[in-house]
Amino acid sequence: MSGASFFAATFTAAGTQTVPAIFSSPPVETVLPSLLPPDLFTAAPVVSPSFSLSPHPISLSRLKNIFAEAREARKNGQLDVAADRYSQAFETLSSLYRHLPNGGDLLTEALFESVVLSGPSKAPEHLNRLAEFAANPPPGHEGKEDQAKVKLLTAFTLMGHVRQSAEPSLPLLERAEKLTEETQSESVNIHFFSSLLKIEILAHQLLIAHSRRDFRGRDTLAKRMGDELSDLNLLLTDLPDRKEIVARCYADTARLFARLGLWGPSLEKARTVTVSPFDSTSVAVKELLTDPIFAPFVDGSRFLTPGEIRLRAKGGQWKKRFQAALALAHTRGLVESLRIGAAGLVGGMVVDAALQGGHGVFAGAAGATAFILAKSIANGWNTNEALYASEVGTFDRTPAESAKDAASLVVQSGLNSFAWAFPAALLHVGTDGIAVFHDTLERAFRMYFSFGRWIGSGFSSLPTPNFSSMDFSDLVYNTYTKAAGLLFALNLLSPSLRKHTDRLAFYFLPGALLLSADIGMAVSGQSAIDFTPHFGDPHYWSRVERVSIVAGEIFFMMLTSGILALDKKTPGAVLSVFHPRRANYMLPMAAVITNGMTSAIGGMMQKSATPDHLSLIALQGAAITVGILPITLGLSGVLKGNIPIGAGVREGWTDSRGENIFKRVGAAAGGGIGAFNMPYSHNRVFRSVTWDLPAAGLRTLLGWDTNPGQLAMTGTNFVAGNGTATATWPETGGTRWERDSLSRLTLNAGSKPEVLAQLDDFFAKVGKVIHPMHPFLGHASLSDRLWPLRAVTRPIAPPQFPQKPNAHFFASLDQMLHGGTVERLDAKQVSVLLEYVELHAGNPDSFYTLRPLVQVLAAARDSVLFGKQINTFFDARPGLFDLFNIDSEEQIPFGRSRLQRRKYIRDAVAEKFFPFEKRVKAHRRVAGFRQLMEGLFIS
Repeated sequence: MSGASFFAATFTAAGTQTVPAIFSSPPVETVLPSLLPPDLFTAAPVVSPSFSLSPHPISLSRLKNIFAEAREARKNGQLDVAADRYSQAFETLSSLYRHLPNGGDLLTEALFESVVLSGPSKAPEHLNRLAEFAANPPPGHEGKEDQAKVKLLTAFTLMGHVRQSAEPSLPLLERAEKLTEETQSESVNIHFFSSLLKIEILAHQLLIAHSRRDFRGRDTLAKRMGDELSDLNLLLTDLPDRKEIVARCYADTARLFARLGLWGPSLEKARTVTVSPFDSTSVAVKELLTDPIFAPFVDGSRFLTPGEIRLRAKGGQWKKRFQAALALAHTRGLVESLRIGAAGLVGGMVVDAALQGGHGVFAGAAGATAFILAKSIANGWNTNEALYASEVGTFDRTPAESAKDAASLVVQSGLNSFAWAFPAALLHVGTDGIAVFHDTLERAFRMYFSFGRWIGSGFSSLPTPNFSSMDFSDLVYNTYTKAAGLLFALNLLSPSLRKHTDRLAFYFLPGALLLSADIGMAVSGQSAIDFTPHFGDPHYWSRVERVSIVAGEIFFMMLTSGILALDKKTPGAVLSVFHPRRANYMLPMAAVITNGMTSAIGGMMQKSATPDHLSLIALQGAAITVGILPITLGLSGVLKGNIPIGAGVREGWTDSRGENIFKRVGAAAGGGIGAFNMPYSHNRVFRSVTWDLPAAGLRTLLGWDTNPGQLAMTGTNFVAGNGTATATWPETGGTRWERDSLSRLTLNAGSKPEVLAQLDDFFAKVGKVIHPMHPFLGHASLSDRLWPLRAVTRPIAPPQFPQKPNAHFFASLDQMLHGGTVERLDAKQVSVLLEYVELHAGNPDSFYTLRPLVQVLAAARDSVLFGKQINTFFDARPGLFDLFNIDSEEQIPFGRSRLQRRKYIRDAVAEKFFPFEKRVKAHRRVAGFRQLMEGLFIS
């Protein structure tokens, strides 16, 4: 089959469906008959004229009719029919072609034409077929030209797949572009079509850069498209019959640039296509000259020169340029905003000090905001659109739209002033802030020192309970509350018993609330450790209320982080998730017992008078939060195994078996230290100095060890802080809580739709994290930017803006697939995960959700437990590697320790900051993506 017949001619069907013009050939009326392959059925068949092929009997005459119908439909522009017939032919021939004369030619024709003619909805199927063809080509089609055609069709399929997405995936377009570059060293014919395809792929990348407000990247891509067009033009020396195609490509590029406001390169391309070797008789040139968008720049059959355009320009150029600057005002990313804002912060305070002898918060924040605003407008002033507006006095923006642009800048500036108010406040309080922070932490140190001495004394001051002297109610109270404490201690200290203690936690949660109140009373000095109930003391009931508030907060956190998932849209669903068999009550039990101590200790750290300045209050709240970290990290972290030092040491020692003693000791030490590079410690440390600060400051203002303070902190966490913190650094991410949840979801699940829907909810929450710098990442929507203020909505409405993969969770999932964790998966559960991937793989909007999961599954092909099962899955679906931009040959080196493997997986699935920041900028700005491409390249 010739190369020309592979790249289909341009057809216009009765409706609107068409063949991609990127594969267009000379006019169909004159060329098509010569492009059709010969009738390969004319030779006598080498097999029986009739045979049975499961699932339906078929004859050679029927197969001949399928090809005849496909070719006739293709000739007549009935593209749906042609694609369906070619697909039928391929399915029939895939197991039969070796028994037919020229069967490989027939199979190749059926595959190539079905891919060209079908729509992008069949991308996974087409990519699988193309990958199988490349790996096992039929006889006579092993050569470089056919392999190049497969690469081009793979790139074409990926491009069509990306075009269907609400958030077009740049990595897939970059993979498609690389495939086209790999074919340009082949024949002139292949080079020609690969250049056409590359130009369209670059056009899609250009639109993405435009939607991301990446103006520098957009200009670079426009230049690359121009270079590729010039290369295409040079090929006309060897392919003079392709002049009309090149003219069409020039014209479409000029239109696209014009729609984006890139008038300089747009008019340059338009002028090029109106001169030799193109002329006014070209259909593309005639359409270009009559296009309304170019009307102001056309004089008869030519485009005006730059000098002529300037002479005819309207007045008021600077006004139009300023309109463009307002509409296109931007910073070149977070780094530039921080650099310019810091300069403005210092500058504002220096000016304030010179004028008033001080350095106020307002002056610093206003200076930072003013600098960022000025830089944003300056960047907009220097865009291609603004430069063009200054030349011709034209910019497509109404006064009302310009007013809206200005209002948007004012709102953004107001948000910047809030963001810069905090560092300005820190600079304002200066040494007073340092003193408050130091004094608070000093009191914390003294408490820990006293507590250490008490432990060192062997608990000698701890009284022994006299059960014989207790009445029945006291005995019941002590037995129940101390049993709750014992259950908590066993859960902390004995991982092997956790399966049982977790089940019992539901029944002892009330006892934990009462015990927590007792602990708080003793720590704060409001009572002695005398093992007697304090039912008559209002301080006791106040503490019960306090930890009840905390229990509610923890249940919400479990919903927020995906540990509990709503699977039904019914009122009863909210209650059903709290059933003992579905919810692990040890998490709230641990939280309330720990809070009994931390609340009282925080109150003792705040014993001095509350500062009278909000900045100092915020600093004291931060100091208290940092001061109680050792308890949180020690109890809920180290002792409970969320910071598994002992397990890390054992793991390092075990995984280094066979090495010399020094390497084994080093590996064991590394495993112990690596335990702190875990989700729980990440969450507790980082949230304490970021998302916890507003809630801690409010609690400090109202009193740390009081119900109003606790309620204020919990309320803030409930609405914003806790949900945002656990969505940013989830303490459960990659730990047994989530592994257990995943195991429960897939256990005995089969392929029920509701289970797959729950998995989708699980990966939408557990598999993603909010970036710590979320409010400063240049969102198009104010609602998205302010999402942390309504994080309470996350359990029922996960955010739609871009999020990063939860690298810790996927590293933990990889270890589950290798039997490296206590929580296990069986073959049936793994099959549910694989089915989930297959169900959603065809949805281009699932790319960023599914890609890290597919990466982990691909990495687990070396698993002793599930490697065969996973390899079978990928062998049947080789196109998944292209569909998710994964290197099919990449393997994790054998023999890596679990610590090293976790790091490898985290690095593999992590998304680098700058590409992620650009994704955020593009969100909600790609609504006009398809409209901008309408009528271009796809004719």
